[in-house]
Amino acid sequence: MSKYLNRDIEIRKIDIARLGSLDINGNKASGTTYTIEVSTDIEERKSQIHGQYLDEFIKKGNKWFFLKRTFSILHD
Repeated sequence: MSKYLNRDIEIRKIDIARLGSLDINGNKASGTTYTIEVSTDIEERKSQIHGQYLDEFIKKGNKWFFLKRTFSILHD
């Protein structure tokens, strides 16, 4: 669990990510990653956000890099 300081408010946050799909075509790939972010603020208010990353990757040499990453909230 990590602690972040945001405008004098302490937030404890846990991020969970799960690969949904990955399609590789030569030196390019695309995939979907699903996330859940659970947090508690200093007043013990809890929140949970479900999101999705749509990713595009490119391979250069033997390494993969993000080419594009788009995030959207699925549920909060």
